[in-house]
Amino acid sequence: MERLLLPLEVAQLLGIKIDTLRIWRARGRGPSYCKIGKLCRYSPVALEVFVKKNDHSTDTRQQPADPLLADDLSPIPRSKRRVR
Repeated sequence: MERLLLPLEVAQLLGIKIDTLRIWRARGRGPSYCKIGKLCRYSPVALEVFVKKNDHSTDTRQQPADPLLADDLSPIPRSKRRVR
């Protein structure tokens, strides 16, 4: 069995803040993880799948015209946000 990664290790590997990883978990986004009691751990395989799934370098799909319909994890620029 492979060693499971700590959230801090995953955040460092992805180049993101650990708080971003927490937010993704709360929103059901980001790499798959497992809970062991209160501990959160990541499989290296799940992390690799997540990275490949979000690799858009060879993605030929058309981007949606409406940025609010985009299915990515990047924030929507303020200039593109809808005001209620």
